[in-house]
Amino acid sequence: MICAPAAHLADVRLPVSLPCLRCSFLWNSWRGPNLNRPRPNSTLFSPLTPSSIHRLGPGAAQNSRGYHIMKINGWMAAKAIVEVVFGIGFVLMPAFVASTFGMDLSPAGTLMARLFGTAFIFGSLVLWLARNTPSSDKSLRAIVIAVVVSNAIGFVVTLLASLSGVWNVLGWLPVGLYLVFGLAFAYFLFAKPATP
Repeated sequence: MICAPAAHLADVRLPVSLPCLRCSFLWNSWRGPNLNRPRPNSTLFSPLTPSSIHRLGPGAAQNSRGYHIMKINGWMAAKAIVEVVFGIGFVLMPAFVASTFGMDLSPAGTLMARLFGTAFIFGSLVLWLARNTPSSDKSLRAIVIAVVVSNAIGFVVTLLASLSGVWNVLGWLPVGLYLVFGLAFAYFLFAKPATP
């Protein structure tokens, strides 16, 4: 049975099979001059209300993950900046960067350091360009998985290097960076998405 407010609102293309309480809310919110009031284009980063759910449709609850997107955006941008700094340093000044960590590079080591820096720049570009990808996009999950796996490997490698004295005390900096970014992205990978 369709209640009176829902039947009256049928001409504005609202669902007509809503419960009476919700219809009453919509009737009180949309009647009069409100029917001609401009509506926002998106409430992706706004709290959901009954009226916004009807405006966005069935996918509104899923769009509330915008809060989740905002948080991971910051981590992706931060990691991109860190990686591009190290990447440029290894490409342009490999010997200087290596000496900062107490290491000497042979010609072959210089070549490997520059290739290492190129990989860093590649990773930073991927993270920076993908930072605004919607959470529903499978490519974002693939990137997060790649970051978690690569940071876990990097953490083990750098930790062993620090414990064995391959480089100086500054070697604990990449150990910490791999740990922090690995845990942060692992949180977004395994944490339950927010619900409205």
